[in-house]
This record gives sequence, structure tokens and C-alpha cells, in this order.
Amino acid sequence: MKTLLYLRIVTALLVVLSAGSSFAQVRAKGKSLPKAQPGANFIVTKKALAAFETDYKGAANINWSKVDESFHVSFIMNRQKNAVLYNGDGNMIYHVIFGFGKNLTKNIADQVNSEYPSCKIQTVFHVFQGRAEVWFVDLEQEKSLIQ
Repeated sequence: MKTLLYLRIVTALLVVLSAGSSFAQVRAKGKSLPKAQPGANFIVTKKALAAFETDYKGAANINWSKVDESFHVSFIMNRQKNAVLYNGDGNMIYHVIFGFGKNLTKNIADQVNSEYPSCKIQTVFHVFQGRAEVWFVDLEQEKSLIQ
């Protein structure tokens, strides 16, 4: 039940974020932290930092920010933008990979193309939370967008 609640929250956040950028609205900037390094004055916990360094070796353009009692990190890996939220104990709350149609698995791409044959796949979001794995797909059809 808790996983379903988190998944709904992530879904709502993704919809709000994608809608905001679709209309070129000004978005409030989150408070960015300096490059992650454990130390006496640093906010990211050592456990969260250690979990990230273990899970995402080779990540580039790493940016941390604090979200309530959790730690959000955005980075580039395998030529795709990623966002991960860790709690203070270093447990991953969610992971989102931002991509395009070419980043869909063949299985998912075939399913989307069969359901929406007249649409072109634009952006995709691959969300992992707990044991749940969800794809969000933005489609373009002539002059309209479908999510």
C-alpha cells in the first residue's frame, strides 16, 4: 500500500513537472548543494552518498539537493538524465530515467506503437520505486500531445 502511495506521488510530480515545462512557465528553483563530499559541514549523509557511489559508478554532472529529510541527486549516466531520491539511511526511494523513444525496450515500444499507430513517441520516463517499474510515454499526434 505504501509503495502504491509513493508511486502515485511520483506520478503526480512527473505530470506536474512535464506540464510546467510544456507551457514554459517559470519554475521555482530547488536549493542546490555543493558537489557531494562527506564532511563536518555537509548536508548529505554519508550513507546516502555511499549508496549513490555504489549504485551509479561512472555518473557525471552530479547535483545534490535536499528534499525535506531526503536527498535528491540528478546526474547523467549512459547519455541519459537520471534523478534519484535517497532517504538519510541511504535507501533509494525512487529512480527516474529520462529518455526518448529509442530508450524504450522493444517490448514496450511495440506495445505503445500497436495501441497508438498514428502517434510518434517523444519523451519517456522510466520510473523505479520499490519493486514497481513504470514507463511514462509522451506521444505526438499531428498537433496534440498524449501522455
